[in-house]
Formats: sequence, structure tokens, C-alpha cells
Amino acid sequence: MAAAVGETSLAPRGAAEWRNFTPPVISSSPDRWNFHEGNPYGIQVAVVGMGIMGPSGNNVPEFVNNVINGKRVIEKKGFPEMPWLPELLVGEIRDFNPRKDLQGIILREHLPTYSRAQQIELKPTFEALQQAGLLEPYMKEMGLRGEIPLWRINEGIVNPTRVAVVYGTGIGGAVGASVAAYKEIQPREINGRMWGDMPKQNHVLEALPARGGPAVSMAFNAQGEMKTVLAECATGNESLQAGLDILRLDRADVVIVVNSEAAMEPVGVSLFSTLGVVSSDDPAHSPRAFDEGNSGFAFSEAAAVMVLEKLDHARARSADVLAIFAGAGAAADAHHATSPRQDGRNAIDAMMKAVRDTGGPLPHTDIYVNAHATGTPRPRNQGEGALGADEIEGNVIFHCLGEHTGRLRTSSTKTNTGHMLGAATLGEAVISISAVFEHGVLPPTLNSHFPVPVGERIGLVRNEAIDGRDTGIIVDNGFGFGGHDASTAFFHRDLVNY
Repeated sequence: MAAAVGETSLAPRGAAEWRNFTPPVISSSPDRWNFHEGNPYGIQVAVVGMGIMGPSGNNVPEFVNNVINGKRVIEKKGFPEMPWLPELLVGEIRDFNPRKDLQGIILREHLPTYSRAQQIELKPTFEALQQAGLLEPYMKEMGLRGEIPLWRINEGIVNPTRVAVVYGTGIGGAVGASVAAYKEIQPREINGRMWGDMPKQNHVLEALPARGGPAVSMAFNAQGEMKTVLAECATGNESLQAGLDILRLDRADVVIVVNSEAAMEPVGVSLFSTLGVVSSDDPAHSPRAFDEGNSGFAFSEAAAVMVLEKLDHARARSADVLAIFAGAGAAADAHHATSPRQDGRNAIDAMMKAVRDTGGPLPHTDIYVNAHATGTPRPRNQGEGALGADEIEGNVIFHCLGEHTGRLRTSSTKTNTGHMLGAATLGEAVISISAVFEHGVLPPTLNSHFPVPVGERIGLVRNEAIDGRDTGIIVDNGFGFGGHDASTAFFHRDLVNY
């Protein structure tokens, strides 16, 4: 077991339940890693395309550049429909016009059946598939309307029946569709009886969370298996793990992993606000993470996409490999509706599973962790001295990776983007791979004024981006309400012997 972490030991020394938690084994090789040492699958997975849309931008270059440079995109917003709500910090998508931006991606008659959460996922999916080199243009025959130009999976590269879709969300379109339907019902009393109009049928389709998968499948003719993951703030990593398993079990050659979240309705924001987790501070100094002044997160909308492909399949077509998706792990706290365990044991389990899932000793290289760290304040109902969620995660990170021989660096990009909820961890994986592996930069934790003690032990990147060119491993954490704990591990392509 790792040594006690500062003043907040993770568990009493010798506690039986901790005997199986050991630091990762450090590779004897100084700089490279062999996929097949201990890996039981034999199928390795590459990241070949990425897309994103959110408060920081509507494509990967714009979004990541703004995160790296610390551009402030979070704003304070009031809700006239609910004037009793305080003004809260939010991160909204700007300059997105579905009719214009989705032209050539979907048929216009499909648009009214998609919620905003489903609409915003389609443009970054197109971006990711284009980067992966998997699309071809074609003309769709529409009868009297003639032919319409669209895009589809290129059958000369991959059989569409071998292209799977994994969709994930936290809330999906349920909030927006329910509010819109209720407004159309207009319940009223007439002669002592309650009457109302019937809502439009499209609200049924908008409200179903699993509709995000079919939207992608139908738009691009992906005919492989289709799954939906609902894991709250850990949705992204659990979606990625599902995609990894599909490829390792040879049930597909390509998996499109898509997450989206768009609940910027007064009802949606107020639901989270009642939990005391959404900040109402000055956006010039908030949101914060790993900070004594944590006051909650900014409520954001976003969509993120990652295209995964069997490494051998990608190499055979000379695809550009952005990263190696090396491992994933998950666990459950079985503890509380919203608060993590103070000792972080199950989060450690998830991180260590991700490390072990890589199938071999970790290479000797610097590690970057994009932390879940939402900036929620310390709990008031767990006694004096109780740790906040960020502090618990900091101890978890140090316990799992603090003894690695390379440098450990950590940041929370939620301080820039806000909390993208169901799209958070996938979005943060996209940010990390682009910033670290493509640009050699570690993104900052903004608004870091009074860091908690564990921040120094985990190498917290504060306020400005730093050089990350020696970083070969990215670990992405997602710890959601209800005890969803999930972590993923990505390796730089140059680390790998294949």
C-alpha cells in the first residue's frame, strides 16, 4: 500500500480491505511499452478521430486552443421564468444554427424529431468521422425533391455492419421536451373539469435519452450494434469502456463513441442548483477546483465524439493514430446519492483497474491526469474535517500514481469549460489527447487561488498551461453521482511497440 497521503491518510495502515491496492508496477523499459505483455485480448485499440462542441468552441481546434489559452467562456445567467433563482454560472454553446450547420449531415425532416442534445452531437460526429477518414459523399434520391448530397460510412474502407455506435448522456433531451410538452398542453379548468391540448408527437422522440444513438446511426449509415450509457457524470468513461470492450471482443472494427448534454432549461439548472453544486460566484474568479474557495461548478452544455478503431485495421489503411486507448476501469461506491466515500477506496479501484487493464507495466514516462474535480464545496453534513470531493480525488490520484517514476501532473479543465455533465469525461479525453499528445501542452486549472494541500502532491497545473511534451500517458477520471467511478488510460502512439 502507498504511504499515507499527508494529513489525510486513505486508510489505517494494515487495514484488510486495502491489501489489494498497490501502486502500479513501473516498467523496466525506459521509454517504450509492449502491448502483448500480459494483455489477454490480442486486439489493441486506436483513437482515429475526435469532435467536440461546447462553451469553448464548436470544433476541436477552436475548443482546445481556447482551453489551452485560458479563454474565459463561463457567464452568469438569470432565468426570467424562475426569477427566484439566483444568477448562476453557465457555459452555453454559441453560434450553432441546426438548420444551417446540419445541412448535408441529416435530412431536414428529421430535425424536428431531435432534441437539442441530439442536434448538437451530429456536427462533432461529422468532424470526428471526417478526421478518421471514414466518410464518403453520396447523393440520396428523394423523389420529387430530386437528389440531396449527404455523407455515409465508406464501404470501401469498413463494412457499415462492423461500425458500432455507443451513445451516452446524463439527462438527454428529457428536460427540454417535457417542458415544451407541458407548455403545449396548457392545462386549464372549464366548468369544473380539467382540460388540455395534446402535445406534439415529436416531443416523445426528443425526450427519449437513447435517441442519440439512432441519430448518429441513421445520419452516417452505421449498422453495427448500438448501445446507450446513462452514468451521470461518469457517462463518458463508461461509454468509452463499452466501445473498448466491443472492439476487444471483435464485435466491430470501428466504434463511434458519442456523448451529449443540453439541459440549459430553467428546470434543469434549478434541479442541480437545489443540490448546492452550481456556483453563483463571479465568473472572473470561478469556477474553481482543488481550491479552498470551491463554490460549485458552472452548468454547461456540450457534445463530444471519439472514433475508436482496431489498431491493426487502422494501420492497414494508413490511418492517422491520435492515441492508443490502452485501458479502462470502473467501480461503484455503494455509499451515497451524491457524495463519494471519504477514503476514496472505490475510485482507487476504478483507477487501478484502468492501469492494470493496459495489460503491461506502465512505461517510464510523465503522466497527466484530467481530474473529475468539479469544484463542489466541502460537505456540511459529514462532520468537521470532512474532505471535499476534489480533495478525496487528489488523494486517490496520489495513491494510485504518486510513486510512478515519471512526473505526475494534474488539472481540471472544468474550470474553463464548466461541467459538461453527461458529455464531461469524453469531452475531457478529447481535450487531453489534442492538447497533450498533439500540441505538447498540459491545460491549466483556472482560478486556482488557494489550492488545497494535495494539489502540490499531484502536480496541479495552475492558471497557465505548461510544457507537456514529455507526457506519454493520459488518465481521465469520471466520478458521478450515485457512486459511478470510471477511469480511462490513453498512451501516446510513439510509446507503443506494435
